[in-house]
Amino acid sequence: METNKKPDYDLEGLKLTGETGDGGTADAELQKIWNLSAGYKHEESASDNEAWARLRSRMTEEAPVRVAAKPRRMWYAAAAVAACAVAGAGIWLSQSGKQALEPARTEVAGANEIKTIHLPDGSSVVLNSNSKITIAEGFGVGSRLVSLTGEARFEIAPDKAHPFRVVAGNSNVQVLGTGFDLQAYEGETVQILVRHGKVQFSSGNGNVVLTRGMAARSIADGGVQQVMADSAVQWQTGMLVFRGATLEAVSKALQHRYGKKLKYMPMDANREFTGKFKPGTSSEEILETLKLALKLPLIYE
Repeated sequence: METNKKPDYDLEGLKLTGETGDGGTADAELQKIWNLSAGYKHEESASDNEAWARLRSRMTEEAPVRVAAKPRRMWYAAAAVAACAVAGAGIWLSQSGKQALEPARTEVAGANEIKTIHLPDGSSVVLNSNSKITIAEGFGVGSRLVSLTGEARFEIAPDKAHPFRVVAGNSNVQVLGTGFDLQAYEGETVQILVRHGKVQFSSGNGNVVLTRGMAARSIADGGVQQVMADSAVQWQTGMLVFRGATLEAVSKALQHRYGKKLKYMPMDANREFTGKFKPGTSSEEILETLKLALKLPLIYE
């Protein structure tokens, strides 16, 4: 009776380095290893060590690896298995608690630019000026993960099997299908406003579930604070719309759009302004309008 032949991993190492000319047998064995590793699915909740342990266990059951007599051959066989495992698992490394995303695609909106991005899963993102979004490799296959610096409006396509996650500074947003605005400029607190659906927002040890019309922001000690929803500043259509916006809020909006910050007296920070500016309006035109409307000697820093 014919017995099952165990794969020769020494041969695989030789095949990879070109030290054998027997391509037929080696190719068949290498294909078997590849098929085993391709069936491995990475679970986001499991640790990297657990994922590696499960993969090694499955491969041992199917084809036990014997120790090679020559260190060089053993090293190449291990390298072949490791390469397949990493490719199948799609593992992102983590250092000091921060995810290190391997960027598959990065989109940037420059100064005075509004940019719309369509993602492979049917979701869409509108980037505000001076903002950047990175879409992780393998997006939509094992997970839906992006990273944001700046400000964006998200409209997420529903997919219960693959929650959508945004990494923004030290904060995380996770949703199934919803619409929300997220602001995460460097040096500023992360803020979120939910337009519809449900969102889980976390930062450090803080965590909160938000629904339509609710807002929150990250705080200095690594927690989360719910705040009043503020729609005084709107930018998504390319226009800048202010409805009773404080001078402080107007200044931040101009800094995000044009990279310029207003200089004013601290006592005037809560002065309110209502008005709208069409796309293409220069920063100098807006400055002149503010000076006339508020009767203040405003300048850019």
